[in-house]
Amino acid sequence: MRISEFYGERLFPEYREQIRGVLDSVLKDIEKEAHPDIFETIRYACEPGGKLLRALMVVSFTKAQGGPLSDALLCGVALELMHTASLILDDLPSMDNAQIRRGKPSCHQAFGEARAILAAVALINHAYTILGKLPKTDASGKIRLVRELAHAVGPSGLISGQWMDLHGELETFKDVERMHYKKTALLFECASIFSAILAEENEVACMCLRKFGARFGMAFQLLDDLLDLVASEEEIEKPAQQDIQKLGYLQHASPDEIDAQFHKYFDEAFRLATGSQWSEPAVQFLEPLIQIFEEMLKRFRTLKAT
Repeated sequence: MRISEFYGERLFPEYREQIRGVLDSVLKDIEKEAHPDIFETIRYACEPGGKLLRALMVVSFTKAQGGPLSDALLCGVALELMHTASLILDDLPSMDNAQIRRGKPSCHQAFGEARAILAAVALINHAYTILGKLPKTDASGKIRLVRELAHAVGPSGLISGQWMDLHGELETFKDVERMHYKKTALLFECASIFSAILAEENEVACMCLRKFGARFGMAFQLLDDLLDLVASEEEIEKPAQQDIQKLGYLQHASPDEIDAQFHKYFDEAFRLATGSQWSEPAVQFLEPLIQIFEEMLKRFRTLKAT
């Protein structure tokens, strides 16, 4: 079971192809202006595009709420550029020093640290450029989108989460929870709230979508940590147990505790989606999550028993 297949090709294949088409168009725009060496690095980092979960969430949720598909596709690509930039930086020797990303040498391994850093900064800035040029969203909507993304990846979000990941004491679940929210869940929260902004939803709908994205992100990251402990390199397409020294909570928690924490997030996300306009795409995101988790939890129980 390769995770990219289980949580990849099966999930919204029609939107996936449209997202890739828009990504190709965006890369061509970047190629026109960027230095050839920097563009080569950007293209390498963006292709293949990973699972595209954040983009798929924006597009499928916006479509379900009657928002503009064209702007949703562009917003989704902007989020994926930002996510890719964060992975480039996360892999650097001064960070996680990861050698493999998306089944191939990480960006700094292929091109050196300087090109990797510059490519990441270029992607971050181009993501905001995309949001500022959305054809069907008014000025106030564009400002809200930019603010949401800046908050998710800024000093109180991803930046702080990354620092906690590098230097924090992650022995209690509360420590891990704070780090996961900032480093991972906030960008999923950003994806879900993007759909509400594009569809011009009311504050109640915005609040529900924001909470859904956060709960989904927390469950997703808890599963990702579990995968790092028990999945094979072939399944996750990267070195297994490369972050094991950071998983203090999972190393000391019982399978029942992991099960309870995951289902807390999952059940809250499911309840938020029930009866909403976006319940159908939400369920399509949640179903693979629970299926993969149950399989990995079986392995975790076996590991703990030995």
